[in-house]
Amino acid sequence: MHAAESAPNPSINVPNFGATQRGANMKKPVVVALLDTAVDYQHPDLKNVLYHVTAQQQAALGCGEYGYKAGDKGAHGNDYDLESLAIGGGTHTAGILGAEWNGFGTSSVASDVRIVSIDFSGENLSVSIADAICAFNFVDRFNEQASEDERIRVTNNSWGCAQSSRALDAAVRQRGEKWGIVSVFSAGNDDRNNDHYERPCSFLEDNPYGIVVANSMADETLPVGSEYGIATVRMCLSPTRSAPRRTACTHRPPAPTVEGSLS
Repeated sequence: MHAAESAPNPSINVPNFGATQRGANMKKPVVVALLDTAVDYQHPDLKNVLYHVTAQQQAALGCGEYGYKAGDKGAHGNDYDLESLAIGGGTHTAGILGAEWNGFGTSSVASDVRIVSIDFSGENLSVSIADAICAFNFVDRFNEQASEDERIRVTNNSWGCAQSSRALDAAVRQRGEKWGIVSVFSAGNDDRNNDHYERPCSFLEDNPYGIVVANSMADETLPVGSEYGIATVRMCLSPTRSAPRRTACTHRPPAPTVEGSLS
């Protein structure tokens, strides 16, 4: 994310990026639920960012100190399986969201995020709508026992499967209406037009609490792999401007030459 001033700037122009203090570009901390695979809660850039659930909260919520295991495996708290930690994307995504601004390692896009890790991955890191709904149900339970400042305000969903669901649409809408939660979804990485292909985010077109985001390159075109759609994709995060752009989301560039990256 760092770039020399004299070179083309491939960053997303994060305000005050490079500062070493928390709160450098945020007025107050924001709690984000990360629906993904497990997060390495001992990572030096994440250990102070992950939400630490008190013993009393753990007993009430059925989770561990650093997260919740949703889905058919039941609630095992910190008992994440090695496969999920080793090759899953949870730790990677957590670093983008909230890696501590501490002068070493990497730094996140936001200086003061607290992450609630919800691992809902199944066998071979598979995901299902049913397990995602279980994860959203945990968000409800978490917020019901949390103070106003400690409640989850955003969910991050960098996952997908080959189906769409009205139940997922309802889960996003209900948490938005009840708690004001905004749920951010990856458009996907299968190089498809989501207007004509079922994805978990396909039913979020008219949902005011769901935002579907595509990849974009430094020239504001889509990389190979990123999914798109005029109706179903809300925005692209332009790496050359501080504001997101919609134009690149609506079409596939004619001759892309750069490999895509995960959303």
